[in-house]
Amino acid sequence: MAHTDGDGWMQCSCGHKHWGLHGAAGLLLVRDGTILLQHRAPWVHNGVDLIAHEMNDESQEIRWVLFDDVTKMNLHPSFARNWPDLQALLGELLI
Repeated sequence: MAHTDGDGWMQCSCGHKHWGLHGAAGLLLVRDGTILLQHRAPWVHNGVDLIAHEMNDESQEIRWVLFDDVTKMNLHPSFARNWPDLQALLGELLI
């Protein structure tokens, strides 16, 4: 079998369409009360010492955002739904 990066649409058993033939994963980067957010490109699923920059065409923008400003952003629906719990957990871990 040839190795592929997993780009592509798949349909789950519930009938929903998702981006990523191998599923999805996330990476959460936190620094000094900020979180690194990716503004996904419009064509991807739910799209609308570190130096952050776009690594491929799945990203439109990447930048550090203050925790208090995260909800002011147009967030991926799943991330928006989970951000309050995640922010509370981060608050406990970073104290």
